[in-house]
Amino acid sequence: YDCGALLVKDGNHLRDSMRSRPAYLKSSSAGLAGGDVWFTDYSLDLSRGFRALKLWTALKTAGCHAIGQVVTDHCHLASYMAKLVDESSLLEMAHRPRSNIVCFSFQAKDVAAADIATDLQLRGKGVFSTINLRGVDCLRAALVNHRTTEEDIANVIASVEEAVTRRMRSEN
Repeated sequence: YDCGALLVKDGNHLRDSMRSRPAYLKSSSAGLAGGDVWFTDYSLDLSRGFRALKLWTALKTAGCHAIGQVVTDHCHLASYMAKLVDESSLLEMAHRPRSNIVCFSFQAKDVAAADIATDLQLRGKGVFSTINLRGVDCLRAALVNHRTTEEDIANVIASVEEAVTRRMRSEN
């Protein structure tokens, strides 16, 4: 979360909308204040750390295609997770995934998402965050690890079902 990127169709429009040269940013014919490219012409922020180094390094090392493929793979894994949730008699989708995020709840309304998330974390079976969507507490999976496989997805959904079943038994 420490880095971002902005893709623009026309760099001239971006520079024209941001270009502002107050007196303390007077240009010069040479040196630091020389040249046509000023980073102040691209953003309001003039002082920043080199947080984009991580993104630049990843792009240079792996390439745009490989990184794009990982994003695509995560979207496919999210669809696979949704399929497994749909096939479960204990779980139900909160919405159809459109990216790498999957949110789902439980058929048993007396089972709390926070309890299941904690159970999975403490057992080392998976890490979900929780979210309330339209008044329903849900587990939220953000698939971001490039090593995640369909087998991992199947295992974590099985672990969710086991945790829900344990919780339902302890409630009765």
